[in-house]
This record gives sequence, C-alpha cells and structure tokens, in this order.
Amino acid sequence: MKEKIEIHKKINSVSSLDSFKLIKSELEDRFGRLDEDIIIYMYEEWFENLAKKVKICNVHQNKN
Repeated sequence: MKEKIEIHKKINSVSSLDSFKLIKSELEDRFGRLDEDIIIYMYEEWFENLAKKVKICNVHQNKN
C-alpha cells in the first residue's frame, strides 16, 4: 500500500515533459513496461497540473 501511494505521488508531480520522461523511465526500470492505462493516467495528471497553472477550472471531455 505504501508503495502504491509513493507511485501516485510521483505521477501527480509530473509538471513538464522532462519530469514525465524521468518518472516514466524510473517506473519502467522498477516495474518493466508500463501499461497503456498508466501512461494515460500520467498524461492526465500532467494536463491537470498544466491547467492549474493557467487557472483553467473546468474541462469537458467527449468521445472526439
């Protein structure tokens, strides 16, 4: 459980392409090839962090 929280904290800290690559590489070194869902989650967290920086409050997602 502690390990899972640590991983989420790392992913939540993604704030740039460099940090994305670094954390992705670190996780791959530790766990092997990452599942597509984890990579998507990392991109979503990165997007949320960028949105907060520019004060975007709401984002609507659709199938397109």
